[in-house]
Amino acid sequence: MSIFNFFGVKKYYKMTDKELEDECNKRNIPAVGFSAGALDRITIITQLLMQDSEKNNRFTFLIVILTFIVSVIALIKSFI
Repeated sequence: MSIFNFFGVKKYYKMTDKELEDECNKRNIPAVGFSAGALDRITIITQLLMQDSEKNNRFTFLIVILTFIVSVIALIKSFI
């Protein structure tokens, strides 16, 4: 899997059922399936994308805080 596919949404759609099931197990997401034994891929992929979105929100918040701190330090240094 290339680095571009790793960060893209399409990575989940390209996964096999086994890979999706393994990803669910890693993230403690219950694997949703049909009575015939097939996975409900859309539901699982939606849950994985929601978790990815939550992670990105946390990282964005940390980056904003870090940028603010660096800006305040630079402002203080400019007056000294």
